[in-house]
Amino acid sequence: VLAAPNFDEAMKEFETMTGIKPSIGGSLKGLGTKTARVGLDNQAYIEIIAPDLKKPGPIGAQLMNLEEGSLVPIHYAIRQTDLSDLADDYVPNELGYDPDRIAMCRAA
Repeated sequence: VLAAPNFDEAMKEFETMTGIKPSIGGSLKGLGTKTARVGLDNQAYIEIIAPDLKKPGPIGAQLMNLEEGSLVPIHYAIRQTDLSDLADDYVPNELGYDPDRIAMCRAA
């Protein structure tokens, strides 16, 4: 996940750096962020997030503190149909990381 303080500037910056135009994904409900994605292989993708000024929230507020004009790696996510074993066993015991539990859903 790449983050920026300004959504439109992030979209332009990513396209300038890669030659690929991200697809707008919408807002993340309750988080205060807008998203865009670039598809890769095997259902993997790069996600760009930035504050959604029309739907404020806690993560969007944090992203506003990033340096203007920046597009930085901020997080990663794992998609899995059965998260309990992955999150409760493999990730903390094998990778040594205690993941957060943000349930992802799109706002209407």
